[in-house]
Amino acid sequence: MTQSTHVPSNAIELPTPNPDFPILTRAVSNVLFPENGENPVTWMLSGEHPLVAGHKVVRMFVNDDGVEIYSVSADGRRGMRNLVPMAQIRLIEEAMTLDLFVEELYDAESRNEPEPDPGPVVPSANELPS
Repeated sequence: MTQSTHVPSNAIELPTPNPDFPILTRAVSNVLFPENGENPVTWMLSGEHPLVAGHKVVRMFVNDDGVEIYSVSADGRRGMRNLVPMAQIRLIEEAMTLDLFVEELYDAESRNEPEPDPGPVVPSANELPS
């Protein structure tokens, strides 16, 4: 008989996420340990911790150092935090309210607007010809 690795959702009561910020729902990293094979590692919100059986991923956050992953044991007695360095991250997926999505999209578009073309350079009257 195999032991179930299902972590009940009622193992721990967490505060409701702040709707003013995106929620990290999935992160994919390079393989972190050679003994875990060659396939990328997928971290899913509310999914089983891919490296520690019996732990459920309950929150993930992105910061300058990488992705912080918080998980809880099946009995709710132990919490764990992992930090996957940003250099190891292949994909980050975030979910958000539609209002926040529109705001994020607007911000992204304004950061990616091309610089205006300055036009031809015309020497001024004060410049000496070369």
